[in-house]
Amino acid sequence: MNEPQTNDSHQSRASDDLSWRSVLETLELGCWSAIVLMPIMYWVSGPAVSTDQYVIRTLMVVLASTGVISSIVYRLILRRRDR
Repeated sequence: MNEPQTNDSHQSRASDDLSWRSVLETLELGCWSAIVLMPIMYWVSGPAVSTDQYVIRTLMVVLASTGVISSIVYRLILRRRDR
């Protein structure tokens, strides 16, 4: 009488919602957040006291900046391709 309902439509819809574009937008948001929060981290923690801290902070800035620049270039390429 009361058969359990399957969520086949929900599962297929959920798998369709996750696209590379949404993943890339989320990564770009993370990179922008890291860039914005770096000065706050520096203000709270102070200057790097060891070489390891300096390298990690520099690496974080370089990776976040590279991610943002890559995302902007990718969007420009897509925009030109869609014309």
